[in-house]
Amino acid sequence: MRYLAWFVPLSLVALGVLAASDKPPARKKAPVDVLMRSKLASSQKVVEGLVAKDFGLIEKGAEELLKVCDAEDWRSSDEQVYTHFKTELRRQAEKLDSYSDAQNLEGTTFAYLNLISTCVDCHSHCRDVLRIAAEPPKLKPVPSSSDVINADEKRPMRR
Repeated sequence: MRYLAWFVPLSLVALGVLAASDKPPARKKAPVDVLMRSKLASSQKVVEGLVAKDFGLIEKGAEELLKVCDAEDWRSSDEQVYTHFKTELRRQAEKLDSYSDAQNLEGTTFAYLNLISTCVDCHSHCRDVLRIAAEPPKLKPVPSSSDVINADEKRPMRR
C-alpha cells in the first residue's frame, strides 16, 4: 500500500512530463518594441554606411530592414493608411538594397531620406490618428432646461 501511495503521484508527474515533451515549444512573439528598436539599429547602420561610403554596411542595414518588414510579429492593422506606410517602408528598403548593389551614393541617400520620412509619417499617424480612434470618446449628455433650473428661482440659469 505504501508503494502504491508513491507510485500514483510519480506516474502522474511522469505522464505530465511526457505529454509536455510531445508538444512543440510555443514560439514566443517578439514585442513590437523589439522590432522597432531593430529597425532603428538597422537605419543607423545605413547612416553610418552613407557617411563612410561603405556600400556593404548600407546593404546590411537594408537587408535587416527587409527582415523587419517581413517579420510576422510586427503588428498588422487592416487600416489602409497603416498598410500603405508598411508597404512603402518595404519598398524604400528594397531601393536601398538595389542602390547599394549599384554603389549609387545619391540613390541610397535619397531612398534613405524617403524611408525615414515614411517612418516619421507612420509613427505620427499611429500616435495621433489610430490611438485617438481607438479611444472611446468622452461624451457627456447635453443638459436639458430642467437640469439647469435653480431650485430657488425656478427659472433657467445662464452659464
